Amino acid sequence: MGSRAWLGGTCRGGKGPARAALGALAAAASVPLLAGVAQAQPVRGLADPSVNVPRTPAIEAACSAGDGAACQSAAVEAIDLARASEGVGPLRLPAGYDEMNGSQQLLVLADLERTARGLPGFTGLSASLDALAGQGARADNDPAGPAGTQWGSNWAGGEASALLADYDWMYDDGPGSPNLDCSGPSAPGCWDHRRNILADYGPHPSMGAAEVSVGGVSSMAELFSSAAPGNLDYALPAPIGVGATLGPPVPTSVTPELLQIGTTPGVSRSAALTVQAGAAMLRARAAVNGDHGSWKVTPSCTAGPGGHCDLVVTFAPRLPGAAHATVTVHLGRRTDRVGVAAYTGHGYWQATSTGSVVAYAGGALRGSVRGKRLHQPVVGMAATPGGGGYWEVAADGGVFSFGDARFFGSAAALRVHRPVVGMAVAANGRGYWLLSRTGGVYSFGDAHFYGAGRPADGSFAGMTAAHGGGGYWLVTTTGRVFAFGSARALGSVPAGAAHAVVGLAPTPDGAGYWVASRSGQVFAFGDARGRVATPSSACDVVGIAAPAGGPGYYLSEADGTVLSAGGAPLAPRVAGTGGGRVVGMATA
Repeated sequence: MGSRAWLGGTCRGGKGPARAALGALAAAASVPLLAGVAQAQPVRGLADPSVNVPRTPAIEAACSAGDGAACQSAAVEAIDLARASEGVGPLRLPAGYDEMNGSQQLLVLADLERTARGLPGFTGLSASLDALAGQGARADNDPAGPAGTQWGSNWAGGEASALLADYDWMYDDGPGSPNLDCSGPSAPGCWDHRRNILADYGPHPSMGAAEVSVGGVSSMAELFSSAAPGNLDYALPAPIGVGATLGPPVPTSVTPELLQIGTTPGVSRSAALTVQAGAAMLRARAAVNGDHGSWKVTPSCTAGPGGHCDLVVTFAPRLPGAAHATVTVHLGRRTDRVGVAAYTGHGYWQATSTGSVVAYAGGALRGSVRGKRLHQPVVGMAATPGGGGYWEVAADGGVFSFGDARFFGSAAALRVHRPVVGMAVAANGRGYWLLSRTGGVYSFGDAHFYGAGRPADGSFAGMTAAHGGGGYWLVTTTGRVFAFGSARALGSVPAGAAHAVVGLAPTPDGAGYWVASRSGQVFAFGDARGRVATPSSACDVVGIAAPAGGPGYYLSEADGTVLSAGGAPLAPRVAGTGGGRVVGMATA
């Protein structure tokens, strides 16, 4: 499966039928309004998040464009990333969710948020509480709960979907959020929407919800109470209980068979194992044993008949490199063991055509040519083996070094007849190659010349060094691969199978490589076969890169989106400012 970081852009997945509850956002409501709330009694031991997680650019782009399917996909992915930072498993929407109306979806989402944290959920929508929620929604304000009960309520205006309302209430509700009662870090209203969803409403909590249109803008309200539910306007077809899905029971199982966690030095990351119950309620117990860091796993979880629950595995790395663990899951009379493959990388960087560099966790910003006068735009970058520095290369062959990357010369003075399109680095970091569009290779420092390409079917798109640095591969825009020195020829993209190839990346042992096209197609050769997991949302890809010694690969898009596949660790942006089209990516 693929994932992404610094999500952005407008080309996000295939079009699909939008559910009725996904209304178009009014231009004035591109930033939703969250009303102040009546705070309920919080649950002891359930702390607020340590940081606020703002909406991703992908949410803004897809949802403001009115693309219902893409909006929902972006919201779910953002919720999953925010949940993982809390050690909570991913959100799994039940079958039939898309056919529910907005009120019913608010019910399901509140249930899933509560049960994922071990709290009792709701059985349905109370008719009396729905009426009160409707009054609040029509007045663009929080509804008031029944007198004499413990209650809490939330309101949001201008939300494109119930999923977005849930995201804003649960994860974007702290300092810097749209929460009107959270004007600063010490404001008492911070996280109150979230606290209302997760509050203690007694052993049989009840809920009401409403979604209306006020002046052409959506208005959503939800009301929680400790009062008896009474008559229900809507009852869940089956208990959601701790993440259960609606539908026939399936055999007991633990998935996936191999769990992958990618991270960067000093950053803990989590991933979830899903325990699927059979025909009876199931309580799973778990333990984890691993190396090269600190490992934790949720001690137990309970799934109702036909439902599922999550066991969250968290890895805190000690050193860069690979790590492994085994999770032992006791399922009543049966015990399953699941392997965990972890990798701690040095992070990565992106360069834009104007020379700006953006650094991601594990890779510090070493500098850039942003603001300097360039004769030709930057076309690519490469990092030193230890991640202590990097180079930027311009179309005229000019090379710019930062951090511990040393300058060994450039092709600018050689009057390259065709523009340079990429570079690769010698294994010891004391040299590099530059590639021109016509296949010319220029070597500097300890990077030895092994040969040049002569394309008959297109211009060259990129190059990468062979394992050990004793050679290199070149690839054309049509996917033909040339191997020189110790690099082995393992195959090329079939004629006509790819449009506008942008580059290739090697596997850790150098016995295979991936070739990527601008549309996000990835072709595997050598031992890369069977390790292709391209995210379906890829578009306008400008390059492919692989973490040194780590699993999987990254696809870098022109708008700064980083797509991860095969376990390559995603990292949050930590420094640098974009500007111009992203043209290259460097890993170490």
